[in-house]
Amino acid sequence: MKIKYIVCSIFTLFFIVSCDNEELAELNINPNTVNSLEPGYTFASAQLGTSNRSWTTEVIYCGMMSGQLASLETYYSGDKYTLNESYATGLWGYYGGVVKSLVNLKTQLAAPEDVNKLSMVRIWLALVFSKITDLHGDVPYFEAGLGYLENLTTPVYNLQSDIYKDLLKELEESLNAFTNTQNTFENQDIVYNGDL
Repeated sequence: MKIKYIVCSIFTLFFIVSCDNEELAELNINPNTVNSLEPGYTFASAQLGTSNRSWTTEVIYCGMMSGQLASLETYYSGDKYTLNESYATGLWGYYGGVVKSLVNLKTQLAAPEDVNKLSMVRIWLALVFSKITDLHGDVPYFEAGLGYLENLTTPVYNLQSDIYKDLLKELEESLNAFTNTQNTFENQDIVYNGDL
């Protein structure tokens, strides 16, 4: 029995030592997945993600609560002044999707020929943060979206007044950076179709 155990151990050890790590690593690569996304797709996805969350929170909750709209639908709670947690906190979902994607895009679009695309991302990010801070006041802003890039998972809350100042700075710098000599996201910009 000991001899069988020793032979099996040596046999197993032989196969463990003789494995080619590169060959095994290739087996773990899924040929059906995308390793990097074209920035235009990410930008279009962020635009769509912004409108999806805006509908429930801004239109059927805040718009009705402020008296701009009304509905006979029983599940619309804004005009009935009842709390609906998912509508009230809906814009927090921007952080995990839209904000993260746009902050990541800002780091990808560092080349001089991407100046228009970067400016479009900065403007869209300003729009997103204006919605968040309009509804919630002081929110994470300067460190937001850096969880993936810098492992910053507990961003500090910034004052709403500081956020508004920086949003205006971002908009002004982005508008001044636009140039007719560089490309935009073109048809991947689903709002303006890349028209500066």
